[in-house]
Amino acid sequence: MKFNAQWIHTSKDTGDVCPVFRKEITLEGKVKKAELYITALGVYEARLNGKRIGDYVLAPGWTSYDHRIQYQVYDVTDLLAEKNELQVTVGKGWYASPMPGWMESPDKLRRKNRERALFAELHLSCQDGSREVISTDPSWQWAESPVRFSEIYDGEICDGTFSPEEWQQAETMEGPTELLIPQEGEEIRETERIRAKEVFTTPAGETVVDFGQEVTGYVEVSLTAGKGERIRFLHGEVLDAEGNFYNANYRSAKAEAEYICRSGKQTWRPSLTFFGFRYIKLLRGFRVFGYQTDRADPDRQAGDQRCGPDSWGRPICFMSSAATDMEICPIPCCSGESIRPGCIPWTKVPPRSGNTGMGLWRTGSSGVRI
Repeated sequence: MKFNAQWIHTSKDTGDVCPVFRKEITLEGKVKKAELYITALGVYEARLNGKRIGDYVLAPGWTSYDHRIQYQVYDVTDLLAEKNELQVTVGKGWYASPMPGWMESPDKLRRKNRERALFAELHLSCQDGSREVISTDPSWQWAESPVRFSEIYDGEICDGTFSPEEWQQAETMEGPTELLIPQEGEEIRETERIRAKEVFTTPAGETVVDFGQEVTGYVEVSLTAGKGERIRFLHGEVLDAEGNFYNANYRSAKAEAEYICRSGKQTWRPSLTFFGFRYIKLLRGFRVFGYQTDRADPDRQAGDQRCGPDSWGRPICFMSSAATDMEICPIPCCSGESIRPGCIPWTKVPPRSGNTGMGLWRTGSSGVRI
């Protein structure tokens, strides 16, 4: 397909902060169909008028970026209004992460320092037969996003009190347009929730959540909190010989998630990274009591267990960011420094009888080229 869009990036270095790009669009006539063609150097999450576009997690996925970059197509007709705002947050993803984490090399440094960028076209087909294409170009704007840090190895920090402001004009750059290909791999999606098996205190006094099996995904937290309160937790695959939390096998990977709360009820999950783990260690902002693993009503999701700055209004859940049996996503059975694209495929398991207020999502996919 021939594109007229330009690659855009920020006008200055944002460091670890993920930029968000936006375009304000006013429609003059009625639109019959609207399709968004989009990709990024990095990973992205797109929203139109505040609503998430599609359910592809960590798009555009992991490919050999020097040879091919996938683009995605979304039907966004139902999300349009007369006045619209399209926002896209771009994280480092695999594109600008220090892979492999344990091995130092000039090429690793090159990849780590690669600049994130966005490429998109919104194709509008109007009821009067006219067509319009709105492309990424210097008319787009950018600002810092609430995602203050996001990286494949070290995790994500999000500030729920932060709102993008001080919008600046985006700049164009020479990008690998000739490497763009349609989506080939199976899209990464959230498909299944599996609840936690146990919450316990280790001999060292740590509060740990056990999901009973190795999973690939992230934590979603729903809670009521005061502005500025923080929650923070680590991920790990195993316990040590004494039964304490252990993730030294991740080597330098921090595998950490942190959220700065706004006031009131809210839900948060990492949006631009993933983790491989069985356990999480609750570090900050959590109180756990009244835990119960076997409940008469497995569909009831709030009440018995409470933790967080105030309480759990809804359950934590883990959501899968990719399968372990496909080559397009570099997810083995962990998200530490070892990267080997191919592992034991997930198989569906029966739901647990206990409602722990915590769970996970996971996916299954077939192998495709990278």
